[in-house]
Amino acid sequence: MKELEYINVREKIKDLSLNNGNGLIFLPYNFESAKDVKEFIYDDSVKVVNKLWRSENINIERLENDISETKYYQENDITWIGPTVFIAYSFWSENPNLMAVGLSVVANYLTDFFKGKTGSPKIKLEYIVEKNPKKKSKNVRFSYEGDIQGLDKLPKILEKLKDE
Repeated sequence: MKELEYINVREKIKDLSLNNGNGLIFLPYNFESAKDVKEFIYDDSVKVVNKLWRSENINIERLENDISETKYYQENDITWIGPTVFIAYSFWSENPNLMAVGLSVVANYLTDFFKGKTGSPKIKLEYIVEKNPKKKSKNVRFSYEGDIQGLDKLPKILEKLKDE
């Protein structure tokens, strides 16, 4: 697990004239470097996680108005790469337990997904946490690479990051 400073997501959204959300937002893996929305490439797992979270009434906002031309990338090995998720500070304030529910749903899915497969499956997830705007702190990128069992620690780690 590692934590790094991340660009100001709100400024980038404004610069690219995108939808400005206040909840959970899928970010393309090339969000930092993209100069235009047409360059965005999402991990294919966006579709699965979106479906899983919708079933639990966890809504994901999209940056783009038109997602019909969205490009996806798929990794085919023993590693499952989840989508990059931006967590707005206001989302945490209004829904303090929802990330735990969301990560639990993903962990259950991955347990079934990897059932019967040989080797030790790895999970890669990235969350961009918006810090408390009153403190004018930078956003932070939190990367997790590990096993399914480690996912249960993430909600507390992510929540701590937002308030630092």
